Amino acid sequence: MWMRLSVKAVMFILAGAVLLPSARAQEITSWSECVQAAKAHNPNLLAAEDQLRQAQADFDIAASGWYPQANVSASASKSTDLESAESTRYSASVSVRQLLFDGLKTPAGVGKAKAQLHKTQSQVAKLSAGIRYDLREAYIGVLKSKETLTLTDIIAKRRRQNVQLVKLRYEAGREHSGSLLTAEADLAQAQYEVQQAQRNHDLSRQKLLTAIGGEAWGLAGMAGEFAITENLAEQPDIPALAENTPAVAESKAAVEMSRWGVQAAYAELYPSLYLSGSAGLEDNHWLPEEKRLSASLNLSLPLFEGGSRLTAINKAKYALSQTRNNLQSTHNETVLGLQNNWKNLLDAAAKVEVDKLYLQAAQARAKIVNAQYSSGLASFDDWAIIEDRLVNAQKSYLNAQTELLSAEAQWLQAKGKGLEDE
Repeated sequence: MWMRLSVKAVMFILAGAVLLPSARAQEITSWSECVQAAKAHNPNLLAAEDQLRQAQADFDIAASGWYPQANVSASASKSTDLESAESTRYSASVSVRQLLFDGLKTPAGVGKAKAQLHKTQSQVAKLSAGIRYDLREAYIGVLKSKETLTLTDIIAKRRRQNVQLVKLRYEAGREHSGSLLTAEADLAQAQYEVQQAQRNHDLSRQKLLTAIGGEAWGLAGMAGEFAITENLAEQPDIPALAENTPAVAESKAAVEMSRWGVQAAYAELYPSLYLSGSAGLEDNHWLPEEKRLSASLNLSLPLFEGGSRLTAINKAKYALSQTRNNLQSTHNETVLGLQNNWKNLLDAAAKVEVDKLYLQAAQARAKIVNAQYSSGLASFDDWAIIEDRLVNAQKSYLNAQTELLSAEAQWLQAKGKGLEDE
């Protein structure tokens, strides 16, 4: 009995030693860890990668037409002639068939499958950029909610101190009840915002978990800075960036597919030529011993099918023209979108600097007026206005910092930066 319990105890300890590191590995504390977790667990990204593997398989299937096709066969047949005599024939053979020329249909099929592979790669890249943007926005939301929770707590403490100051002046007969009620209402508002900030923080954490992949992760002390990595001093080459975006790459691949579609349509007008050969054994008994060899050239040429092939060529040409026009439209829209996102990024960066100056001014004025109100040199209304401006400046600066991070995330998505680029 003691031995049985000891074995169970050892197994429990060993299991704990294995599981504890795994549990610790579930904790996410930084942006890079969010990215790695999303790469491994985001279901949309995993589905896109499966789609890419299917496109690769389609390309491999199309390319298999270049290679010879070999088959092995065996048969047994029994026949009866007019005199009711029965005979049995056995045969076994190996046959090989090699494409020599098919009007370039096989090259066109391979080219189209390769273009489809490139198109799928662009679609996956575009999806990855979208997932990265959603993940980044969720991450920014966590950072903002965390800072908001800290800020609202600071504001609530300041409001509580203000109530105590006004109450002392009211009890000394130097302030009226309206001022005290206003200060208490400001405190109640600040306390409500603390509770609201906590709820928003809980929600933002859940949004981040969902963006990662919905797994049971732990967000242990999420850390990050309200700073961007883009160099705003250097004007980017917008047209060149547009050429390398997933959207434009997808449109280019569509043009390439259509071009091969025209080639495939023309190929239907040409003959197909195959070389076939077989080697086998045939006899009246098993195992057969009589050798049989054969070789042949097979040529097929379409003559007339009601003009359907010529119509198919025209249709393929129209499709090529359509995809070329779509490419030009996509390029123009991408350039405009990049220019707009770059402009928004610069605006957001400038807004941060402006709001920072307003915050510094509000802090200086609040310090001065607070001292004046304490000594009776400033009225309650003037003091309350300055206090409100300080609170609003603090919130505005935090919002500006957050909007700058969001503007950068939009800019990077427009450029096509995905999770794999992190």
